[in-house]
Amino acid sequence: MTDTARDQALPATADPAGRIRAIAAGLTAAGVAAGTNGNNLTGLDVTATIRPPGLARTEIMLDEDGYAEIRWYTNPAAPAADVTAALTRVLAAVTATPSVIAPQPPHAPGPC
Repeated sequence: MTDTARDQALPATADPAGRIRAIAAGLTAAGVAAGTNGNNLTGLDVTATIRPPGLARTEIMLDEDGYAEIRWYTNPAAPAADVTAALTRVLAAVTATPSVIAPQPPHAPGPC
């Protein structure tokens, strides 16, 4: 059995640092506060932060290997169903099919 997401994976760019800088520039152009961190020895990542008025900060980090993280504060008193619904929407947004932004990494183990 083949994994179609892995089969759709694009080859890595020859200039991962340039890709990170281009993503940071695109986010900045879209009005999102973004900056790069690191260097050619430690690796490079882009961090984007948005803080809508009256709401907590949301932050996304993407490294040059393609791994992304999203962090935001959730109210500990929020109903579990509301938190679950929000998390489900985030996961659906980044795993929608077909997706070239969220294929299985080429070095990840296949299904057991």
